[in-house]
Amino acid sequence: MPIISYFEGTASDLKVAHCNDAACNTATISAIDTASTTGEWSSIAFGSDGNAVVSYRLIPSADLKVAHCDNVACTSGTHAVVDTTGDLAGSSSIAQGSDGFPAVAYFDLTNKDLKFAHCTNLTCTARNITTVDGPDDVGYNPSVAIGLDGNPIIAHWDVTNTALKLTYCDNLDCSSSSSTTPDTVGNVGTDPSMVLDAGGSPVVAYQDQGNSDLKILTTANGAPDAGDTFLSTTTTDANGVYTFSGLSAGDYLVAVESTAIGATAGYDTAQGDSW
Repeated sequence: MPIISYFEGTASDLKVAHCNDAACNTATISAIDTASTTGEWSSIAFGSDGNAVVSYRLIPSADLKVAHCDNVACTSGTHAVVDTTGDLAGSSSIAQGSDGFPAVAYFDLTNKDLKFAHCTNLTCTARNITTVDGPDDVGYNPSVAIGLDGNPIIAHWDVTNTALKLTYCDNLDCSSSSSTTPDTVGNVGTDPSMVLDAGGSPVVAYQDQGNSDLKILTTANGAPDAGDTFLSTTTTDANGVYTFSGLSAGDYLVAVESTAIGATAGYDTAQGDSW
């Protein structure tokens, strides 16, 4: 059933509504963090245990927190302060990592950087924190998803260049990464929301502030899937070179049978390549 996290302004609490039916005609509503003023800029996802996890901002100290719901209805939760360095989580996005633990992308308002917390347990009482991108005023309004390779992909707003930015992490901690700016025309990229299509390619909804429009980006360069037409196979030579003959001009997807060749044969996550 749907589950929603939000900030309740009157009591200044983090609240969760667990819907009792698919249309959410009724819901079980609980305040799961009432410590001080807390719960702004929340993001919610399901954890590997089936209970929700929420990332959000503790307002007085501007810290990033994560709450792990104690049950499916989220009538109570276990809280962890994840990062206290600077003014944090002006916006955050949480997902279940490929290891089953929470993965949080968030904005460091003090340094104007994109940061990432890879939790190493379900409640995020232990975590690895990385500054992923900066210092050029990037990371606003991040949206995180987990790619087919198990590594995070983050959509965010590059304020300096007024552009939509996609960052592809090379590992679970996102301690190294590569980025692209797929839309740079005008003042674009605010408030991105991203999902991955069946082939693992990012699909991003975002705002074009200059024209007051909603835009959709489809990268259309992910892994082959059921919607694609199989054409041919080939084998690399002793130098790792391969060719396909008889193809018309256009864009094609190439699937590699083994990752043993490493990343030296034109494989580039920044361009959306995936095994």
